Amino acid sequence: MFLWSYEKFKLRLELMADWYADLRDGGTLNRDHIFDPWLEISDEEIKQNAEDQNENTDNKIIKLREKLEEEKVKLGEIKLNKDNLLMKLEKFLSK
Repeated sequence: MFLWSYEKFKLRLELMADWYADLRDGGTLNRDHIFDPWLEISDEEIKQNAEDQNENTDNKIIKLREKLEEEKVKLGEIKLNKDNLLMKLEKFLSK
């Protein structure tokens, strides 16, 4: 539950009326509404959302680093195979 100032209440009430008019007239929102006038996000919710995004970002970085290491291993194997094939080709051509 939130306590709004009179000014904030008037603004929200106007936005609610705009949303209602859009939905009444055409069944869809016709304006580019920035936010839901009925929704109020607490500081704690904002903090939790930011923490969740940071955690998701950290997890993505960890996965990308793991993938990079896997690709480095694959690249090393490819290079080793290439070197082996070149040595075999040199031996074959020198015969």
